[in-house]
Amino acid sequence: EEKRGRDEEKIGRDGEKQGETEKGGRDEEKEGETKKKEGETKRQREKREKTRERRREQRERRREKRERRWEKRERRREKRERRWEKRKRRRKRRERERPRTYHTEGSRRISRAETPGDFARRNKLSRLHPLFLFNYDPDPQASSGASSTQGILEFHYSDEHRSVTDRSRGKVSAELHE
Repeated sequence: EEKRGRDEEKIGRDGEKQGETEKGGRDEEKEGETKKKEGETKRQREKREKTRERRREQRERRREKRERRWEKRERRREKRERRWEKRKRRRKRRERERPRTYHTEGSRRISRAETPGDFARRNKLSRLHPLFLFNYDPDPQASSGASSTQGILEFHYSDEHRSVTDRSRGKVSAELHE
């Protein structure tokens, strides 16, 4: 539909340039008056002039419509581009603000601000037998009875934690059976 409009406009322009009428015949009018064709009444001539006038106006209207359409399309395109730019900027800003994340076991996402070590320690604590947590005494010589969380954490930093854990677990289960 738009292409057709453009073609019409081109034809119209060429026609006007070459001094031709819409029908392609030579335009014999000079400043609004047309030469009388042979065997043409006054009424017919007026009708012909009116038709020509009407066609010219239609052409003009079509051209204006086309221009408005183009402007609308341009505005829409600009709006779209501005939206894209905004989105891009927002995305970049969010990327900068948010600490990078990586997947860990489970569905938990942990930011890199927490080190993998922290996560491993937390996991180890959660895997310990709950009774073991309370029964564990990091320093059996200075046995105060109640174990401190500090002691548990120290225990987890130690190298031989696996064997200690196994021994203690055994001890706990033995106590449970008594």
